Amino acid sequence: PHEFLGRGRRPGLGSRAGYERLAYFQRGPGSCRETDFDCFSQIKPLYLQNLRKGFLLSDGSYHPALRYFNILNEPDLKMPSTATTGGPEALAQMSRALVSALDAMLDAEREAGVVGPLINFTATFSFGMCISCTDHSNKPALGQMLQLDDAMRHPEKYGYTPVNDVTGAYLTRFTHSFNTVNPAADLEPMFFDSYVAKFPDMPVYIAEYHSVRQDQASDLDAIFALADRIPLFLDMSFFEYQVSYWKAGPEREFGVFGLGNTILASMDYFSKTYDVHCLVPELSLYTGENMPNTLSLAYGGSGLEHATLCAPNPEAMPMDQTGFERVVAQKSVGQMARFVERIVRHLGAVVKEDGRQRLNDLAGGYIV
Repeated sequence: PHEFLGRGRRPGLGSRAGYERLAYFQRGPGSCRETDFDCFSQIKPLYLQNLRKGFLLSDGSYHPALRYFNILNEPDLKMPSTATTGGPEALAQMSRALVSALDAMLDAEREAGVVGPLINFTATFSFGMCISCTDHSNKPALGQMLQLDDAMRHPEKYGYTPVNDVTGAYLTRFTHSFNTVNPAADLEPMFFDSYVAKFPDMPVYIAEYHSVRQDQASDLDAIFALADRIPLFLDMSFFEYQVSYWKAGPEREFGVFGLGNTILASMDYFSKTYDVHCLVPELSLYTGENMPNTLSLAYGGSGLEHATLCAPNPEAMPMDQTGFERVVAQKSVGQMARFVERIVRHLGAVVKEDGRQRLNDLAGGYIV
C-alpha cells in the first residue's frame, strides 16, 4: 500500500479509498444485517487492519497521499436496498449503519494511536431521489445527505449511542459526495443550487462522473467550469479506468481503457493465476472520441502515446543489446527514455527533474 500511495503522490495527486458492501455483509452470522445495521463490530477490525497495513506511516500518521475514506459507496442502494423507498425504518437502518461505521473508524484510529493531520471521511450517495426522505425528496442525492446530516448530529434518534464524538468528527472531517451519469448542464439546477443553500460550509465532490452520451471534451470543460464557479464543489473523479467486463449492457460503456490481446505478465491472487493484459484506448460509443486522449487533454496533458501500450515494457526488458534493439524497434522516444532511465537507476544514479529534456534528447538519438 505504501508504494501504491507513494506513486499517486509523486505528481501531486491525492488518493481516496473506501469500502463496498462486502465489508459490511461478507460475514455470515454477525454481518450488519444480523446486528440490525449497527456495524461497529464489523468495521472496526477491518479499518484497524487498514491503518496498520498501509494507511499509516511508521510514526503513526496517515500517509500524506491519502485524503479521503469512503465509509460506503452508494449506501442508499445497499443499506438496505430499500433505504430510499422503504419508509422511516429503512432510512434509519441506513443512517445507523453509516454512523456506527464512522464511530468504528474513529475508535480504530484511537486504538492505533493515529497522530498528525487527519483524513476526511465521506459516504458517496447515488444520484437518485430519496422518496422516503422528509426533506428535499425531489432532489437527487440531497435528501440522502440531509438524512445523514441529521443522524450524525443526533445519533440517538436512530437507535445508536456512539463510543466516540461522531458529531464532532462529522462537523470537522466530513465531505459529502455522490455519483452521477448526468451531464454538467443538469447539475446546478438539480443539485448544487439547493446544496449550497443547505450546506453552506461543507464541501462536496463527485466520486464517479461520466455522462457517456455527451461530447466528452465539451462536457469535461463544462464540469470544470462548474467547479471553478462553485467553491464548495471540490472536484470529480472520471469513471472509470477500465471497462467492467464482468458487468453487462450499458454498464460496459464507461471504461477509458479496454484490455488488449497481448499478455504482459501473470499474477497470483488467492491461489489462482490470472493473465495481465495490456491496455487499449476505448472510443466513445456515441461520439467516437478517443477516451484517454480526450481526458488527458481536458486535464492539460498532451495526450497518450497509445501505440506503445501493448508493446513490450521497457521496464521489463533485459538490459543488454537484445533489450535495447527491442526498444529501438518500437520507434518511441518515450519508451527509449524509460529504458535509458532504468539503466541509469541500475548504475546507482538518478535522472533529476530538470534533466528530463536532456534524457529525451538522448533517447531520441537512438530512434531512427
